[in-house]
Amino acid sequence: MDRASFNGTGRINPAYKLDPHIKLDSVEQISISIAILDSPDRTTPFQMVKSIANKVLMPSFARRGLCVIKVLAESYRLKDLAQAPDVLAIEPWSPMRLMDERADQIVAGALSFDNGDNIQVSHPTGPGYLAFLSSLGFNADFDSRSTWEIRAST
Repeated sequence: MDRASFNGTGRINPAYKLDPHIKLDSVEQISISIAILDSPDRTTPFQMVKSIANKVLMPSFARRGLCVIKVLAESYRLKDLAQAPDVLAIEPWSPMRLMDERADQIVAGALSFDNGDNIQVSHPTGPGYLAFLSSLGFNADFDSRSTWEIRAST
């Protein structure tokens, strides 16, 4: 089944729709993600979202029976939005950032790309990961045994 399913009857308590980390008595502008039930009459909740939003950070997209939109809005205005029956969740959001070694190498310009046999291959241009491990006291020997050794100093 590709669509989200909900079991139960009655209204969802608006307090349950709001992430508990959101300070509802604050005028602080926060980045939030709002999930709205994907229904034929979803224009009303979207109009409410756009009326309280200072800026749309990411346009809406549909996924598994929900429409999700990311906006910047004041915290105190979210209580009213949670009252809307088609709004299912309001939670903090932050844009994704690459936080791995490969991303750091790309940003630092320490990663080169070569094309061979119609395949793009990347390799470090700087001293690389093995030099980093050696600086920490690790010795990596990548032969058929692939052994690791730790040097400890007092």
